[in-house]
Amino acid sequence: MLRARLEFFLHVCDTISYAHQRNVIHRDLKPENIMIGKYMEVFVMDWGIARVLPKEQASTQPSNEQITGSPEYFAPEVLQRERLDLRSDIFLLGLVLQEVVTLQHAIDGKDEKECMNNIVNGVFASIEHLYHCKIDSSLQAIIQKATAYSLDERYQTVDDLAENLRRYMAHLPIFIKSDNLWNRILRYFFGNHL
Repeated sequence: MLRARLEFFLHVCDTISYAHQRNVIHRDLKPENIMIGKYMEVFVMDWGIARVLPKEQASTQPSNEQITGSPEYFAPEVLQRERLDLRSDIFLLGLVLQEVVTLQHAIDGKDEKECMNNIVNGVFASIEHLYHCKIDSSLQAIIQKATAYSLDERYQTVDDLAENLRRYMAHLPIFIKSDNLWNRILRYFFGNHL
C-alpha cells in the first residue's frame, strides 16, 4: 500500500535530516540501502562512502577522487564533478521516492554508462506507475522538485521534502504548486490515491 511505503520513506528522510544536521552526506541512497526491521523499524544502511563536510558548509569544492556508488543513483552534479553537496542526497531521495511511488526505476538505461549519461543529460523515466495506477499531481510535483536538475531548484533541505510529503499525506496543499478549491474538493472526496 502506498501510504505505508510513504511512511517508511519519511523515516528515511528523518534519518538523513539527522545526518545533514551534522554535515554528513550519505552519497549512496538507494532502495537496497534501506532496510525494514522485524518490528517495522527503518534502517538506512551502508554509510561506507559518506562524507563529513567542513563545519558550517553545505558543500565542498569539486574533487578528483573516484566516483563511487550505484550508476542509477548519482546526482548530476556528482557525475559532473562539480561539488559535494547535501542537496545531492535530496536528489537521491527523490529517485527513491519515485521508485516507491511508481514501483519501477527512476533512471532508465540498458547499462551503467547509459544510466549515468541519462542522469547527466537530465533524462529521467516518466513518473508512471508500473500497473498504470493514477499518481496524484501533487505527489508528482514533490518528486519533480526533489529530482530537479539544478541544485537551486531542488528542495534545499530534507525537512522541506518531508514536510511537503506529510502535507500531501494529510490532504493539505503542498508548497510547490498552487492549490485551488477544486483540487481540495477532489482530495477530500477521493483522497490522494493512497
